[in-house]
Parts: sequence; C-alpha cells; structure tokens
Amino acid sequence: SPTAVVAVSGNASLAVSWAAPASTGGSPITHYAVKYSSNGGATWTTFVRSASTATSCIVTGLTNGTHYVFKVIARNAAGSSLPSANSLAVAPALPSA
Repeated sequence: SPTAVVAVSGNASLAVSWAAPASTGGSPITHYAVKYSSNGGATWTTFVRSASTATSCIVTGLTNGTHYVFKVIARNAAGSSLPSANSLAVAPALPSA
C-alpha cells in the first residue's frame, strides 16, 4: 500500500501527497484512489478525479475549519492494495494576510 500520506492546508482545499508502494505485485500502478473523512475515519468519501499515477493531488470542495484525514489505495491489473495508514488530520483555511 502507499505510504507517507500528508495533507497541506489551502483555501477550501488540501494538497495531498504520498509515496508509491514498495512493491506493485509485478504489475504497474494504473491509478490511485484518494479517500477522505471528516469524522475521524467513521465514514469515507472518494475524491473523484481522472485516473492518474501521480503521487499527489489537490482535493477541492472542502469546508474551511473542518479537519480531514486521508488514505490512498493503489490500483493495478492485479487489483487494489490495502489502504495506506491515515494521514494526520488537517483543516483547510483561508490564507493569512
């Protein structure tokens, strides 16, 4: 599974990055699914984006002041990885003047 998931605050968005899995099971990664939770992981929402092998993205449409945690799942021809460990909780916020 992917590792080192980190989120950095933006205005109504969070920049999320992660490290690729150490092993792909012999098949290249075709997509990463990024999921987020605003209730400590009780429920998860999948961030809808185009299929991408990039190890970062900007998650938009979030609520400033609400804390979110993220997890990432790698997908390839062999299937889906286990989810990464959850990121630390981060809240989007208006930029400081």
